[in-house]
Amino acid sequence: MQQDFPHFFVQEKLNFTLIEQSEESPPWTALEELLLLEGLSKYGFGNWNDIKEIINNNSCYKQKKSTQMVRRHYEQTYLQSLVPQYNQYQQSCSSIIRQKQALDKNAL
Repeated sequence: MQQDFPHFFVQEKLNFTLIEQSEESPPWTALEELLLLEGLSKYGFGNWNDIKEIINNNSCYKQKKSTQMVRRHYEQTYLQSLVPQYNQYQQSCSSIIRQKQALDKNAL
């Protein structure tokens, strides 16, 4: 005799959204979140291309992540939510980069 279990459903392993995202960013599965953190551990902060490869090679999600998507997702999900001074830090970095570019341009 078959029993009905209306409160249960089959979910593919780690194929669900773990962290709520804004509507303009594509969803990240729990597996992709784990792969992101694994990639950070293996390759280090800032090696977004290598981290992207880990995610894309192991994810069952059809839409592949770009290097910029990986970096942006990490910054928005992990840095901005955990470090209140992140916006000030980002502005300082942008200012330093602009100053360096101006110096490099003047040196030519």
